[in-house]
Amino acid sequence: MISGFLMMRSLCKKQDTSPEGTMRFVLHKYKAIFLPLLFSAISGFLIYEFLIFKDTYDIILRRIPLLLYEIVPLQVAGFEAMYTTGVSWYLAAMLLAIALIHPFAKKDPQRFAYTVCPTAAVLIYGFLCARCGNLSIPNTWLLEGLLNTGLLRGIAGIASGCFLYVLVSRTFDKKAPSIKERCLFTLLEILGWAFILLLMTNKHFVCTSMDYVFLPIMFGVLYIAFSQKSIFALFINHKWTGILSACSIYTFMNHLAWSQYFKYTYPDKTKFELLPWYILCVIVSSVCVWLLTKLTELILRKIKERRKKEIQSV
Repeated sequence: MISGFLMMRSLCKKQDTSPEGTMRFVLHKYKAIFLPLLFSAISGFLIYEFLIFKDTYDIILRRIPLLLYEIVPLQVAGFEAMYTTGVSWYLAAMLLAIALIHPFAKKDPQRFAYTVCPTAAVLIYGFLCARCGNLSIPNTWLLEGLLNTGLLRGIAGIASGCFLYVLVSRTFDKKAPSIKERCLFTLLEILGWAFILLLMTNKHFVCTSMDYVFLPIMFGVLYIAFSQKSIFALFINHKWTGILSACSIYTFMNHLAWSQYFKYTYPDKTKFELLPWYILCVIVSSVCVWLLTKLTELILRKIKERRKKEIQSV
C-alpha cells in the first residue's frame, strides 16, 4: 500500500508520460533496495550454509544460483530462490505489480486512482478470499498455473495505495483538525495498530479469513497517518520517519535467517529464553549490513566523482 501511495504521489506531481518512465521508475525502486538486499542475502546465505545446514563446499557452490534469484527477485515469474531474507518474493511481486500498473496509471493518475484502483483491489482480494480463504499464501499459482497469488496481492496492494493517496490528498487543502478531532484520530490510530499487532501475533488469527479484517484496518490507519490527523503527526518529521524506515528495512531483511538458526539449533529452548539473543543477533546483522551498504555507497560515490573530474580535465 505504501509503495502504491508513493507511486501515485510521484505520478501526480511529475506527470511523467515519457515511454521510458515506467522502466526508470521501477529501476529507481529496485536501486534503492539493491545494496541492502544484496548484503542481507549474502549474510543470510552464510548463516544458512555454515551455521544451520553446515554443508560441504560443493553443495554451497550449487546453491549460489539460488542466491542470485534472491538478489534479483524473480520468484513471481517462477524462479526458485533460497529465501535467505524472506522478502525476495514480496519484492518481486511489488516490482512486477508496479511495472504492470504504472503505464496505465501515468496517463491519467487521478481518474485511474478513483476508478480502476478500488475496483481492482476489491475484485482481487475477493477472488483470493473465495479461492484461498486467506492472504497468507507464499507463492501459489491459480487457474492452471496462470495467476500467481503473490502478483495478485501485489497488484491489489499497489492499487489500494494509489486510491489511498487520492483520498489523503483531498484533506491537504483543508484546515487543520481541532484538538478534539486529533485526539479522536489518535485513539483510532492506536487502536488500529494494536488490533493489527493482535492479528499478526495470534496464531488463531493468522492464515484465516481474519486477514481480510486486517486490510481495511491497515488502510484506515495509514489514512490517518498520511493525512497527519493524529497527534503523532505534530512530533514526527521526515528525519525521524526516515530513520524508522531505514531501521525497519534492515531489520526486515535480516530477521529470517536468525529465526531459523535458533529454531533448529536450540529446539529444547523456549521462545522467551531465545528472544534476547535473537534480537541481539538481528540488530548486529542489520547494523553490519547497514555499514557495508553505506561504505559501498561511499566508494561508488568517490569513483563517480573521480571519473567526473577526469572527464572535466580532458
